[in-house]
Amino acid sequence: MLSSRNTIHRTEADVRNDGTDEDASPGELVGAPLSEVRDTLDLVGLDEGAFVERMVGDLPEKPVNYEAIIDVNGGKESAEDTDATELDPGANNSAA
Repeated sequence: MLSSRNTIHRTEADVRNDGTDEDASPGELVGAPLSEVRDTLDLVGLDEGAFVERMVGDLPEKPVNYEAIIDVNGGKESAEDTDATELDPGANNSAA
């Protein structure tokens, strides 16, 4: 089990054109001690089944480019053969 002294850092940020973020400045790590996360994030207290359901229960349909991305990542297709805008048409909503 992780120690309460460990720090949890976020993996993605919405950076403005000027390089700032609503929660941070360039070069600044954004995180919280695990003890604080445990106290403030209700997901931490869920059992495994409830956690999984909360994470995947309302996922949208797979994007139309899903199979193309799998083929490129698996080496079956080359990204050079595909228009990049077809592979990355919008926002990244992959973070939990």
